[in-house]
Amino acid sequence: MHLGGEEGERVEVYAGDIIVIPAGVGHKNLKSENLRIVGAYPNGRDYDIKKGKEDERPQAEVNIATVPIPERDPIQGKSGGVPQLWRDLRPLLIHKAQKNTLRKEGIL
Repeated sequence: MHLGGEEGERVEVYAGDIIVIPAGVGHKNLKSENLRIVGAYPNGRDYDIKKGKEDERPQAEVNIATVPIPERDPIQGKSGGVPQLWRDLRPLLIHKAQKNTLRKEGIL
């Protein structure tokens, strides 16, 4: 499996592995017939594919920063896991999106 877009890295996965891929992380199957990727887009959301083009970046960062925090972790349920990590990282994502927007508008 390849994570992180074209400049990302190859990751070996094995039977029973579970990978939770955060919003904004590119991923693809590198021709394995045994790998299944299941996407979950809660609350009527849909995937938002970007190809890494420079002009996509500002809106992609806003989209990533505003994805709702999931109510449950797919493994741990209601406690800890993905929702807690997401809450911890959200301020950084929002700050980055705002900073890049200000830069694009020539304010920074």
